[in-house]
Parts: sequence; structure tokens; C-alpha cells
Amino acid sequence: MAEEIDEWLEVWHRDPDSFDPKGFDFKKHFKAVQPSQAHARKMKSFWEMELVDFDELERMPTKGQLAKMSELDADQWEQLKEGYNHLKKADIAKFRKAIETVNAELDFIIDQAKATRKPRKPKARSASKVVEKLKFCKADDKYSLASIDPTAIVGASELWVFNTKTRKLGKYIASNIDPTGQGRGNSGLSVKGTTIIGFDEEQSVQKTLRKPPEQLKEFKAAGKVALRKFLDEIATTDTKLNGRCNPDTVLLKVS
Repeated sequence: MAEEIDEWLEVWHRDPDSFDPKGFDFKKHFKAVQPSQAHARKMKSFWEMELVDFDELERMPTKGQLAKMSELDADQWEQLKEGYNHLKKADIAKFRKAIETVNAELDFIIDQAKATRKPRKPKARSASKVVEKLKFCKADDKYSLASIDPTAIVGASELWVFNTKTRKLGKYIASNIDPTGQGRGNSGLSVKGTTIIGFDEEQSVQKTLRKPPEQLKEFKAAGKVALRKFLDEIATTDTKLNGRCNPDTVLLKVS
């Protein structure tokens, strides 16, 4: 599963100038070899290690800092620098872009597997009956998005959704939040047929993304604090959510 990718990356090692960081069709390759979630995690560990030295190079100490180090530590930094003196910054940037691309595609496979994984706990199996008629997009190749397990919606305080057709990013906020997370009755969001229910109709809004690839990348990287103001910082008009889901709706995240 990794052999063809390794052969492509080997071109960079032989001749960085001729290497094209966009020259490999990952979607076509992974469709052919059909990696599982376990395969994807294993392969990701291979190529993450490829960036360790380059990450260290970016932290290269100044001459003044090297002078304050022990001879051994300073020598190790100098050896690292000498070992990559033959490469230009542009060459390193090419390789980093290639590795980041393959890891992003592997993350997509991992996320997609999570969406289709069967629930293990009794609570999840019960929730699966609640959401069994829910229509949603399990995975979208255009934006490299994969939905979460829909059973996680039941009892959640918030649900983020993205419509791949209208480019709208929305956040459902439960009208009755369970602050202690004990699964109290009638608290949190739920599902009825193909509709999200139990949300605050005033606070639950959506906005159109003008640059979906860039904004969705920022969304994926955002933590809980950043997500609180994520919609506020999007300069488009907000509209109310109606609860309805369809095959264009990606279930992004719950909390």
C-alpha cells in the first residue's frame, strides 16, 4: 500500500528540482489498494518521521546560542545543518508539502472509518436506532471531509454541520444543555427521522463559506476556545438552521 508513494517520494531524494509535490493521485491510489483505518494509521507513522529533521532545522540555534551550549550539543546541531546544506529551502518546502498532503489523505481515511464504525457500547446501539433514518453525507472527496458517527448527536450540546452544495457551515446549539454530561432525559440534541431536534432556534445559525478549502482547514485545526468565535469571524450573513439534513450534509463535530 505504501510502495508507490515511497517510489514517488524517492524522486525528491534523487533530484529535488524535478520533484512535483502535487504529482501523485492519492485518491486514485487509495481507491485501488483499499487501506483500512489501521493501515492508514501505520502508514502515517512512516512519513511523520520523515519531517523530524526538517522540524529541527527550523529550530536551528543562532551562533550566539550555539556558543553557550556544551561542545557535544553544539556539534550535533552543526552536523544536522551540514547534513542538509545541499538542499535549498524551496526543496525542503516541496518535500514538506508532499508529506503533509499524504498525511491529510490518510487522516481522511481514518475519519471516514470512524463514521462507519459500528457502535460498541449499549448506549451507542440505542442511539443508532434514533438516527437510523437520518440522511447525511458520510464522506465528501471534494473537500476531504468525513462525517462523525451520527449516534454522537444524541445528547450532544453542540453539532457542527457543513452543506457541500450550498457551502454553508452551521452550528446547532441544544436548547436544554446537560452541564454535567450525565445523559439526563430530554437534554441535548436528538434526531427525529431526518431532522435534528432539541436545538435553540435563535442561537443555531449557519453562514456561507467564501473560501471553503481554507476555512474548513482552519475549522479542523481550531480548538474549543477558537470554535466559540469561529462563526462570528466569518464575514457573511447568518441564517437560521431548520434542523433538516440531507445527503449533502456532512456531520463535522459534536461537543
